[in-house]
Amino acid sequence: MKEYPLYGISSLTGILAAVLNTLLILVLDFTVPNYDFVTQYVSEFGVIPGNTSTIVSIWWVLHGLILIVFSIGLNNSIVKAGCFSILGPLFICFYGLFDSIGSVIFPMLEGTFSGVMHNLVSFIGITAIIFSPIALVYRLKKDPSWARLIRFTWVTQVFFWIIYAICLLAFMEIYFTGIVGILQRVFIFAADAWIIVLGYRAFMVTLKRRT
Repeated sequence: MKEYPLYGISSLTGILAAVLNTLLILVLDFTVPNYDFVTQYVSEFGVIPGNTSTIVSIWWVLHGLILIVFSIGLNNSIVKAGCFSILGPLFICFYGLFDSIGSVIFPMLEGTFSGVMHNLVSFIGITAIIFSPIALVYRLKKDPSWARLIRFTWVTQVFFWIIYAICLLAFMEIYFTGIVGILQRVFIFAADAWIIVLGYRAFMVTLKRRT
């Protein structure tokens, strides 16, 4: 089918976006003056005056758009299984739309309307990606090309739930507040790894179905 190459391209762009996202954060962590990645949020890069905020703002928009395209390709790479089949890819789409693009529209400015909205859209995006594995499991079971990924998906889901709970405690300043930056990065890098695995599998499935 003619659309298969497009799905393959979207898979590769999803992988590339995840890799670049992790690398960009690591580079900024060690190069931005007076920034402490142990205690500060990644979103704070977006409000640092000068090149840093410009670079990350452009990247977050691109990252969000790529994840939206990736979610469409992913949805068309797995056999449909019921009326809720769309949820897994849709949650990934929401992650790109709310947590990435939303962070540009509403910068993290404490004590302002923008800051409140930033926390809200980020929470929606993070919660969406957290529940994307369990939303995909049933579809994976119905598609032999994806069945080998079921165990990894469950492991990812359990890990997401654990880090999600820990991050919430830190974000609400209940516990782990001294390492909130590290915890957020663990979550982001895990989400990037999840997208890389999905992208690789989607690409391989696309290649198989073209032959």
